[in-house]
Amino acid sequence: MLGAVFARQLGLPVRRLITASNENNVIADFIRTGSYDLRNRSFQKTISPSIDILISSNLERFLYLLTNGNNLMIQQLFDKLASDRYFNVDSNLLKQIQLEIQGDWTTENECIETMKKIYYETQQLIDPHTAVAVHVAEKFSTNDNVPILISSTAHYGKFPQTVLKAIDNNEQSLSSDDISTLLKDLEALKSNTPMHHELMQLPNKSAVHTNTVEAKKSAIVKEIKTFLEKFSKQHMS
Repeated sequence: MLGAVFARQLGLPVRRLITASNENNVIADFIRTGSYDLRNRSFQKTISPSIDILISSNLERFLYLLTNGNNLMIQQLFDKLASDRYFNVDSNLLKQIQLEIQGDWTTENECIETMKKIYYETQQLIDPHTAVAVHVAEKFSTNDNVPILISSTAHYGKFPQTVLKAIDNNEQSLSSDDISTLLKDLEALKSNTPMHHELMQLPNKSAVHTNTVEAKKSAIVKEIKTFLEKFSKQHMS
């Protein structure tokens, strides 16, 4: 969304920008109220994991842009978020935000129903993130013949069990963890958006990254450094 803001400022002829959230809907609430409040909000693990966020780093950049680089104000807001788990913006800044971006959110059931509806109406398969966007776009749809462009997040083949559950609820497919079976079941749906050819080759490829890393920052940093050192030796010699 921030990229779209920059694109519009560079001249992209877009009338309005609409951001779509899943049940982790802190951004949608913030755009509506001007309150970024995490105090009574718990993280929800959803079927659209790439937008499972509670703290958006791009929001900080967006507010910096709208306040003409008022780094002191932005520092105060995000320091308050870190210490008190909330902050509020004043009415003038809220109006600026709402002039730039509108937003809404989608429940898990609405996301599933949207994937199903789109497939049976258009024979297109979409991933759950795109379904969130489609559902929110429909809320903002008007009769003025101005098209809404939806930024599709990922290929549906990356989420085979979720998509299969939404479309045909095949118990045999849903109980399988075999990627080859799942991808073939997706392909059998004969979408007019074909399966990604590289995904179909996955079962024939060997695993490259097999290390399991402890869920600690120090362990992750150590693993990244080890990988970079090996990579450097392989490609710089």
